Amino acid sequence: MTQRLMGHASVQTTTVYVTAEQQRMRRELGAYFAKLDPPVTHSVPVSPPKSRPKPVQSVADAMQTAAVILTLKIEDLTKHGHGRKHAREAIAYAVLPQFDAKQLPSGEYELSVPYQTEGQLDALVDALLRSIAQEAEERDCRSLSAARLADDERVWEYVTGAAPEIE
Repeated sequence: MTQRLMGHASVQTTTVYVTAEQQRMRRELGAYFAKLDPPVTHSVPVSPPKSRPKPVQSVADAMQTAAVILTLKIEDLTKHGHGRKHAREAIAYAVLPQFDAKQLPSGEYELSVPYQTEGQLDALVDALLRSIAQEAEERDCRSLSAARLADDERVWEYVTGAAPEIE
């Protein structure tokens, strides 16, 4: 759909723009959440300290990486059944590389999601699932994908698309 709107002959050309936009959105999300949770600063004492103060924690030091397990489930909403394959390929090409995705033997993906706060982690995983859903919807499919922390019980789900018509 985006390819047609932008007038590109090749999906690869469109992917360059879409990927750049997704990367820009991730940078802006990071900057936004960094403003909400600024690094700790210390005032400078007038007299010399008796002991050395602890260094101020920088934004880079505050970054954490979460291991997120993604269960990618795409359902085709057409009778032809061709959209599912194309949706999975587009997701693997345009969405998953942003998180250094590695496919596990179970078929799930392990993603590395950098974040500073729990709220930022939630927002990034939600944005990931929305991107997957968008890729699926553009190919007449729906996403029933879910993500969970590898070492925790926390789960995110984002289900899209109408249920297939029953005749």
